[in-house]
Amino acid sequence: MNKRIAVFEELIHQVQGNKPQPGCPGIYSYCDVNVPCGGGQGGFFWFKDDAEFFELAKYFCFMYADSDEDCDDELFRRNNEIITSLQSKKVDLETARLKLNELLKGRVQTSWWGPFDNLLDGQGKFARETRTLFWAEQPDADEENEIEDPIPEKLVGQFRDWIAEYV
Repeated sequence: MNKRIAVFEELIHQVQGNKPQPGCPGIYSYCDVNVPCGGGQGGFFWFKDDAEFFELAKYFCFMYADSDEDCDDELFRRNNEIITSLQSKKVDLETARLKLNELLKGRVQTSWWGPFDNLLDGQGKFARETRTLFWAEQPDADEENEIEDPIPEKLVGQFRDWIAEYV
């Protein structure tokens, strides 16, 4: 097995138990191929801190990799270049996400990444759509709530539990 794939798999193993917490970074990504993962299948990964997020993101080209050849040296270098630019604040989160999606088209796509708190009240499309899904599943949701309304403080724990199970 390629050493980089082994590192990536270890990093994934480390973050799999992480739960969303206020301030912690997360990624929602999905498989962008037909096989072997079924295409479109995705989920969240949560990180303890920015350092853990950046470390995994440097190996993101190995997400859903089928073999050692699925992420050659050039692809790995370009993946790292984007993440290094983000880490050094030369580009913002959205610009880096779009660049990485372009690079990894046909492999893996990232719909969202950022701090958990962004999902609570962010105005981006993914945050609004995520809240819409949450509100739709709440039987006791206030009729007056707009479907994209921010999550109130009293429901943050419930939202956190819901998002931890979201696929």
